Amino acid sequence: MKFASATPPTPLKTAILRRLSYALAIFTAILAATQIASWSDFASIFQTYQLASAPASAILAGSVIGLELLSLPFLCRLPLSRGLRRASASAFVSLPYLWTYLATSAIFRDLAVSNYGLFGTLIPIGTWQLALAIELLWMTLVGLTFGAFGGRKALKLK
Repeated sequence: MKFASATPPTPLKTAILRRLSYALAIFTAILAATQIASWSDFASIFQTYQLASAPASAILAGSVIGLELLSLPFLCRLPLSRGLRRASASAFVSLPYLWTYLATSAIFRDLAVSNYGLFGTLIPIGTWQLALAIELLWMTLVGLTFGAFGGRKALKLK
């Protein structure tokens, strides 16, 4: 099965790109680990965004953690099948947009969010300015590095 056979990642041309790839992987792993470590409170953070009911908010919170974990193989430069590389690259590029959407929707709807939840409840981010600054920096890094990391090739964008 050619679809399921592992293919090597696109080689990175400079050491800076390799370090940046691993730095983004560490950042994403820290996000997921802190969210998992504070799961009981993390799921309730999603209720403050008022996007869904309590059970659906827990599913949404779990899906966000799943996306963060799914993006790690792409960032760690692991040999992956085409389908898994596409899913991992999609998760990598969609995560900062998802978090930015959550923060901006809370800002525009004037919700009283005491913790934006990026790092669960272990490192509370209580101001929208700090949350948005982190998310926009993350989004910028993803936008600048996606092509160099082989994202266009993984998603068949030429």
